[in-house]
Amino acid sequence: AALFGLNYMSSVAQGIPVLRDIMYWLGISGRASTFIQGMICSEDVVYFLTVVALFLSLTILKLQGEAIRSTKKVMTVKYLAVVLVFCAIGFASSRPALKFYLDTTYTKSNTLTVESQKVMEKLDGPMTITTYVNLLGNDMYNGLPRNYTRDVSRFDWYTRFKPEIKMKYVYYWHPSQSYPLTNKKFEGLDSLQKAQTMAKINKVDLDKFLSPDQMTDMIAELDLQTEDFRFLRVIEGGPYGRSARLRMYEDNERHPGEREITAAMKRLYEDVPKVGVLYGHDERDIFNIGDKGYFTFASSYVFRHALINQGFDVELVSVAENDIPEDISILLIADPKSAYSQEELDRISRYIDKGGNLFIAAKPYNREFIAPVMEMTGLDFMDGVLVQESKQYAQDLIVGDISKQADKVSPGYAMYRLKKNKVAGLSTMGIITEGAAAKGFNVLEISTTDSLVTDSTRVWNELQVIDFENNKATFDPSTGESLLMKQPIAVAIDRMVGDKKQSIVVIGNADMIANGELMLSRTGIPAANYCLIAESFNYLTDGQFPIYTGRPASPDTDIYLKQGAKDWIKWIFNGILPGLIALLGIFILIRRKSR
Repeated sequence: AALFGLNYMSSVAQGIPVLRDIMYWLGISGRASTFIQGMICSEDVVYFLTVVALFLSLTILKLQGEAIRSTKKVMTVKYLAVVLVFCAIGFASSRPALKFYLDTTYTKSNTLTVESQKVMEKLDGPMTITTYVNLLGNDMYNGLPRNYTRDVSRFDWYTRFKPEIKMKYVYYWHPSQSYPLTNKKFEGLDSLQKAQTMAKINKVDLDKFLSPDQMTDMIAELDLQTEDFRFLRVIEGGPYGRSARLRMYEDNERHPGEREITAAMKRLYEDVPKVGVLYGHDERDIFNIGDKGYFTFASSYVFRHALINQGFDVELVSVAENDIPEDISILLIADPKSAYSQEELDRISRYIDKGGNLFIAAKPYNREFIAPVMEMTGLDFMDGVLVQESKQYAQDLIVGDISKQADKVSPGYAMYRLKKNKVAGLSTMGIITEGAAAKGFNVLEISTTDSLVTDSTRVWNELQVIDFENNKATFDPSTGESLLMKQPIAVAIDRMVGDKKQSIVVIGNADMIANGELMLSRTGIPAANYCLIAESFNYLTDGQFPIYTGRPASPDTDIYLKQGAKDWIKWIFNGILPGLIALLGIFILIRRKSR
């Protein structure tokens, strides 16, 4: 009964600030999991020793009380005194500043990666993480008062290195377009009535939530309108008193991980890279939410891998009248639909000549418009469209392998390659790299076409068929078409310009990082096109952003148990061992009775 009670203690009184830390500490649920995961935490060690000592002390008091026949009042006072003493010990052991850790895992999987630890070392001074919880918004459940302790624990890895981090919560209610509450329960209700209903459902006091009228200044200061009043955290502090944002993402994990949290914290002390997106010739639009747009890739608040969630600032840049601004770290040129004027090309050329970093993406039908820029890099696109014969998918769907050379572009690519992830897209061009050396560039392949070429998987550059939905392409070498093996479709090049390293990434299919392709899933194709964002931009910032959170591979990868062993393990721990304990108890009781 005691263990049963301790198991649920962590959920008791979580809405009461004075009690929630103590009650959460008393809960035994999940205590063993940290040890099982290879982490020894002083709080958990103290917990088990304290609980053992607590119940032994209560037992001793009980026996002493019966021996000297103490009154119930005296015994109650003694019991309470013992419980309070041990609760105080437990509460003190749970304070971040008094915790000690030992990560026994080979890969240090319970500890921040080296890159994140470096960031934490540079964050001097106080730091506050303020969470803005909208009662009428998505994910609000995570920030409700009763879930405070669980929510705060999401930052335990960081408070381990910076115990002085303070967690604050601001509660309010405001309509949100992304979470409209339109089901039958809320049908016909205005915003206030919806808030009252949600407060009742979640058993919270609506008076403790700011109303829209009370938060006018807060909306303007935080630009909550742009955030659509979603669940939001704002990190403030560091040596310069800056702030950064953390959001929830529309994927299976929902919460920000180490890469996102560390990127936000790094913004507090380091000038962040600024991506300039070229516009003026119908290039891909970072605010377009259609299939061809780049909103997800660059500007989406709810896509984990979007540039703005990985530490970057993004802004539009035009070269129609002015040079590219000096503070632009990376220039993105994506699929222009018309030719650049000579004056515009001169401005782009000056940017490249000065060592500016570049990300170029194109499509076969617009190749001519970006060709002058490609010429500045020494790279070129192959004639035609790459096709790959397949029984299941369209001929112009290219599924590219992650190259071994990509590991040198960004160490994160190694993980995708080992998982056998691919990059995929319709209507792709091959990239010709031979001319890059003449411009002083070193070339690294990021992704290539299939290395295995058979009669059923042949890859070639199709020069005749344009409409692949209504026409079938056939290999015809007489037209200049060539069978291809490991043809680059995404490459990285770099060179030294003075004392500065210049980096450029080129992909032969602008759709690969467009909204439609990033959100698309094809059966049998483990595509991870978002790696072209995270890892390529890590290369373009010389490893500064996004944060690299890779760990060494575990040497213990052998599995000795077969599938059927699971049933035996289940029977042993759920049936046989409990049965033996029960039989032992019966045996002891019978022996006692017989005496």
